[in-house]
Amino acid sequence: MLLALYALATMALTVALAGILVPILPEREWLNEVRYVTGRPEVLAGIVVYFLVGVHLFLCAFATKKTKNSAEVCLLTKASGKVHVSLAAIQSVVLRVARGVPGVCDVAAKISPLRQAKDAEETLLIRLKLTLRPGVSVRETADAVSELVRRELAHVLDMDDVRVEVEVAEISNERLPQRPRVS
Repeated sequence: MLLALYALATMALTVALAGILVPILPEREWLNEVRYVTGRPEVLAGIVVYFLVGVHLFLCAFATKKTKNSAEVCLLTKASGKVHVSLAAIQSVVLRVARGVPGVCDVAAKISPLRQAKDAEETLLIRLKLTLRPGVSVRETADAVSELVRRELAHVLDMDDVRVEVEVAEISNERLPQRPRVS
């Protein structure tokens, strides 16, 4: 929204400047308007705000933000090159495995890369929020989810030292939506 307003103000100023440079507007009229607005404090305040918005937008253009999809983990470093896996790909594996555990209704996962020491290999911190069905053992289900996620990541990514934190956020009676059968 701020960028749109800034662009609109810039376009208006450009049209006014073009009207002055190309003799569309008579010199007498625009000089009279310039003399009128030069002494007004609200015009000075508007110019300061316009400048500050421009500085803000300029700095935002060079600020870096990591998005979920752009973050990745370096798995292997060899002479031939590095192997990177996106966190989104790892998250899809984790969600697939966790949803397959009996008693789990829903899973939310947050995956963060970890580096224990400066020269150590990267590892992962996986935080899972589970919604469980009533009547299942919370401890057994959480342990099963944690173990299966570790085992799958060790198999797929060859990462043995993954930290998995499981939080049971809810125990719900809601049923999972039934998938249509393919005949």
